[in-house]
Amino acid sequence: MISGGPLSLHDAVAVLRQIAEGLAVAHANGVVHRDLKPENVMLTADGRSKILDFGLARQNLGQAWPAPISQVDTVATRPSDGTHEGTILGTVGYMSPEQASGRSAELRSDQFALGLIAYEMLTGRRAFARPTAVETLSAIIREEPIPLSSLRPGIPEPLQRLIATCLAKRPEDRFASTRELAAALESLVTAASAAPVASPETPIAPPSEAARRLRFRRPVLVLGAGFALALAGAAWMRFHAPRTAVGSLAVLPFENASKDPQAEYLGDGLTESLIDQMSRLPSLKVMARATVFRFKAADPQQAGRELGVGAVLTGTVSRRGDQLSISAELVEIPSGARLWGVKYDRPFADLLRVQDSIASEISDGLR
Repeated sequence: MISGGPLSLHDAVAVLRQIAEGLAVAHANGVVHRDLKPENVMLTADGRSKILDFGLARQNLGQAWPAPISQVDTVATRPSDGTHEGTILGTVGYMSPEQASGRSAELRSDQFALGLIAYEMLTGRRAFARPTAVETLSAIIREEPIPLSSLRPGIPEPLQRLIATCLAKRPEDRFASTRELAAALESLVTAASAAPVASPETPIAPPSEAARRLRFRRPVLVLGAGFALALAGAAWMRFHAPRTAVGSLAVLPFENASKDPQAEYLGDGLTESLIDQMSRLPSLKVMARATVFRFKAADPQQAGRELGVGAVLTGTVSRRGDQLSISAELVEIPSGARLWGVKYDRPFADLLRVQDSIASEISDGLR
């Protein structure tokens, strides 16, 4: 959200596309977020969107604690072996009809939540805001939101149809896959750039507090969707080499060492998250994403020399069935000496709950 009003059409579509792409990677690997909302999306300083908090993800199942639904906004969860029919999981106001009815969430439940976020980004108000949680759940299940065009004239018809598809009551009436949704948003990026925005005379509701947090949630020690997925299959092990004094570093894009195209997304997400994490070290100069991604598949030493850094971090990502391998190596520039390295091999679905371990260990090794 822009302070004082909703996002421009161009910015809204760009953010939605990035969220959809992150969800598509998760869904391709069988992970359903189940609690997507503005508070769980962070915009970085360079405008990239990151999905946070996979705490209710299907591979980290929870069971609702007994609590009067009318008294809570976010239903509390605790670890369990499974999710039972009739258990409501998620945040009231951003649930899908199937979740609000106590049915199991599926991949397209996240599409509904993305549609709710899109509605709020464009209008500054929640689609199903009601005085109580019970009334909100009832509205999600039975009612239609106020048409977007009534709240903000000038929204392109294709974008309205896309959001309406996301907000379809029946999952089967939404997009067949979230990859298809991401592709549809990609096709709207150029059109949204030239689309008219609401005129100053058009009253638009001020953004809600949750919507404002989507814009101003500051980076904390959490990781984005791509990194969370990569870590789902990575094993955690400590660096055994001595700590190395490095004043400047380039994290080169992790290479896909397998034939699985999904590993390409995992590698890119892992690279971005490591850049974010290590940029917080005050004594370390870290090259920006836009700078290092020009050197994808480049020779590490050559890239390091051109960037003028003291070391480069390289790595590979490989997936074979449900097994994921991630290796990382720190190389000194210009000598080419291997300062230290590490490798992780684990089942893909094991480690969502340790999603920050790799970055923490690498950062610790560089301090």
